[in-house]
Amino acid sequence: MLTKVILETSDPMSFDIRGADSTEIITVKSISGLLPGDLTLFTGELARNGGYYQGRRAGKRTPVFTFNLNPDYENDISVSDIREMLYRQFYEPQADSDGIQVVFQDDKKPDRYLVCYVEKWQEDLFSKDTVVQISTVCVDPFLYSVDRVEESDVNGWVSTNVTYDGSAETGLEVTLKILIA
Repeated sequence: MLTKVILETSDPMSFDIRGADSTEIITVKSISGLLPGDLTLFTGELARNGGYYQGRRAGKRTPVFTFNLNPDYENDISVSDIREMLYRQFYEPQADSDGIQVVFQDDKKPDRYLVCYVEKWQEDLFSKDTVVQISTVCVDPFLYSVDRVEESDVNGWVSTNVTYDGSAETGLEVTLKILIA
């Protein structure tokens, strides 16, 4: 079960899902769209009956985050202050990227992440209901493991087994650094 969501931005923010404290100034009400997107099938038609299959591609994910904003007027934290905090998290996540790395912590699986881009912000500014809904798009639809594996051997070849916990069948990203003496 999902226990925590972490926004890895220039000013990281985490949200407890299980046992969330309703007195926190921002709580996650729901996150939808985390299931894999639809597959796009590439098929062709024959001049006669039937057709042929050319392959498929995983579609993008479209997570939608719904937050409750809980002002703390005793400590001079208004709804507009909280809204600005979320603006910075989602609209200006990092100096060098528009993407937001969202880490999901689960009680059964290792930490995994997606990279999301904000598509739409929905909120009724003049309502008593202080709910914000932020729609995002993940153009890379796969969940990646947060855990990095690093190996080095200055004397020659390195052989190592890697445990992969992501959702892509071939979700391995390799960076090689070659030092020439």
